[in-house]
Amino acid sequence: MRRVAKPALFLVFAALMLSECANAESLVVSPGNQTVPYVPDFATYTLHITGIVNTTASHNISTTIYTNPPGSSKDIEFRFENPQTGAYSGWMMSGEKWNWGTPFGDAQILKMYVRAKSSAPRNHGYTLWIEDRGGDIYGATEFAVATSVGETIPEFQAIAIPLSISLFLALLFFRKKQKG
Repeated sequence: MRRVAKPALFLVFAALMLSECANAESLVVSPGNQTVPYVPDFATYTLHITGIVNTTASHNISTTIYTNPPGSSKDIEFRFENPQTGAYSGWMMSGEKWNWGTPFGDAQILKMYVRAKSSAPRNHGYTLWIEDRGGDIYGATEFAVATSVGETIPEFQAIAIPLSISLFLALLFFRKKQKG
């Protein structure tokens, strides 16, 4: 019985260790929250992928877009760039994948560019769910996810009215100070 128990216990611990290795990849997005500009401008994010175990498998990256308040995820488009190879995707919609290639080691930096279409509503919030999937490690797919939050540029009135009130009050204060 003990002869069977020791190898069985070893196999259980080995399986746990290997599954931990398969999920060691992490993805960090910087900067965090940004304003999402309208076409032709775009916001730039840097994606830091670390802990890559399977460096021989190609990787796919995608972004799924969630809106707040509810709206259309088709209002936002994005593209990826692999600065190490110079490869880049075209402008993509929510859920589409791009194969960025094979990593050059256990870490990779990618760029992601995000912009709103001209038809996108103003002052609208978006959550970007970014997912990188690599090869299989011991029967489990190597992957990492991260999120970032963005908001389209507010409507003109949301900026102009408070700004004009502030300028009026500053001017009024300045005139009173000159008279007094």
